[in-house]
Amino acid sequence: MTSSALTELLSYTQEHAGPASSRIADFVAAYFDSTDPDELQARGPATLFASANAHWRLLDAPRPPDTAKVRVFNPTLAEDGFVSDHTVVQIVNDNMPFLVDSVTMAINRGNRTAHWIVHPLLSVTRDANGKVQSVSSAAAATAAGRRDPVESLIQVECDRIVTSAEQQALAEEIERVLNDVRSAVQDWRPMLERAQAMAAAASGSTLSPTGRQEGVDFLRWLEDRHFTFLGARDYDLKRNGDVVSMVAKPETGLGILRGPVQTLETVLPPEAVALLESNELVLVTKAMTRATVHRPAWLDYVAVKRFDADGQVVGEARFLGLYTATAYLAPVSEIPQVRSRVAAVLAAATAAPCGSDTYCVMAGVAVRMFSCARAIFSTRSGVAWARFSTCRR
Repeated sequence: MTSSALTELLSYTQEHAGPASSRIADFVAAYFDSTDPDELQARGPATLFASANAHWRLLDAPRPPDTAKVRVFNPTLAEDGFVSDHTVVQIVNDNMPFLVDSVTMAINRGNRTAHWIVHPLLSVTRDANGKVQSVSSAAAATAAGRRDPVESLIQVECDRIVTSAEQQALAEEIERVLNDVRSAVQDWRPMLERAQAMAAAASGSTLSPTGRQEGVDFLRWLEDRHFTFLGARDYDLKRNGDVVSMVAKPETGLGILRGPVQTLETVLPPEAVALLESNELVLVTKAMTRATVHRPAWLDYVAVKRFDADGQVVGEARFLGLYTATAYLAPVSEIPQVRSRVAAVLAAATAAPCGSDTYCVMAGVAVRMFSCARAIFSTRSGVAWARFSTCRR
């Protein structure tokens, strides 16, 4: 991008960057390459140079693999060379999906507004000590045929945070979120493969062919860009008299469910036990936790029954994630498990409540079809186990 504001900024950088002016100028040009010219004009070259230079220092610091650099601060002239009415968040991380959305969510959770976001993708080479050797925009590197590692820099101006303790708390929260993002992205393929393995293993179950196939088709439908897999873990079924529970297998955690288990054992309500004993291969509901990755919504919960060699249920493979926009827009008649309920509704539809008015019949059917879809995609844990079965009636 070229604009008068950017040209003025680059001239200012050449004049004030000192011995490293050439390298800093390349960085500043790449840093603000895709920024709105009006935003550059409003802030002026001195402030822009100082804020980019502060981010350069964070980028130039050695960063261990699979970690992020996060700084939350109120800039001062003495330390940073500029001031702002807002608190500034600066991040250096490996480039991957969901970063900006997830960071913004973390800031918004504290009832803070993000006023300005700068997000350059930079092609970076480093020496053996982790110091930056060269930097350019990722687009320019690709155009030149280079395949250097791409690092994602994010700068956010948010509502002012007064105390250093609150600034540190936000920095730690963002680091946790970035760790969740990294775990979900790195484990996406293993989670997908686990879902595929569960579909293949269902052939040994005692479920009816129809119930089994609908569940397998649903898992394949999820894989086809209808579900963003964020976490997975296996659970063993435990029976102690009339008490039925699920016990986590910590070593099976993937994505956001990596690491220590917060709740090792969960006692199932009667509705959940009934569904475990039903002809359904896949049970779906809403988790009691909001996503920290991608978008601020209640996590979607997909449980696939696990079977022993005799075809008996011995646990579940649990997947957490978010249905995609494509899933919510899909015709209910094309969604496995939902479509069978829709077919039952259509078969049972009569004109009795509205006489012989075809419009009334189809309107009622449409409402029922929509309700079935919402029963699967929009309920929360606890009551959801019971609600899931309502479309069968």
